[in-house]
Amino acid sequence: MKSNKAIAAQANQLMTIFKVENAASGVEVQKIIDQAQEKLDKRQIPPQKIIEEVVLAMYSLKVKGIISISDAAFKTLKEMEKLSRQRSWLPFRPYDPW
Repeated sequence: MKSNKAIAAQANQLMTIFKVENAASGVEVQKIIDQAQEKLDKRQIPPQKIIEEVVLAMYSLKVKGIISISDAAFKTLKEMEKLSRQRSWLPFRPYDPW
């Protein structure tokens, strides 16, 4: 199990990487990324839940054929999926990890 700080830091790092990899993607993807980054910045819900929402949204857009995902972005999505399943030592509550 990881600490809340480690999970939050990894979530921010993965979102940054994903944003760079999908810089030229469509409006839908940028909207999802921006909303997720805003939620991560507010720190009101667990980072795992935010990342799970991003992964589900990206997979649904991919399945519908609206977007195509590069190999690098797909690897990042897989890492995000693993992070969404991580549990921390303590139950999550609003906190400031930094």
